[in-house]
Amino acid sequence: MDSDNGKPILDKSEKSDSEYKNQNETSFTQKQIDVLEQVFNIKHYPDIFEREKLALELNISEPTIKAWFSNRRMEYRESEGVKIHQQDQSK
Repeated sequence: MDSDNGKPILDKSEKSDSEYKNQNETSFTQKQIDVLEQVFNIKHYPDIFEREKLALELNISEPTIKAWFSNRRMEYRESEGVKIHQQDQSK
């Protein structure tokens, strides 16, 4: 038992996956993804004004758009790393 609140202390294995999520996962429509991908292909780092414009256009919050670009850059770097690694092995 936790002496602070009287609740039993749970082992990590006893916690559900949902208890570890801090934020809700956002689902994007295909139109939203298409527009975000078009912008990403032009610019990987849109500034705050561009993100706010996208937020209004796509009806998504600016922080969500900022997170999308951050995640997309990570995905891009990972895929580029795989391509470079594959090219090195083929030599």
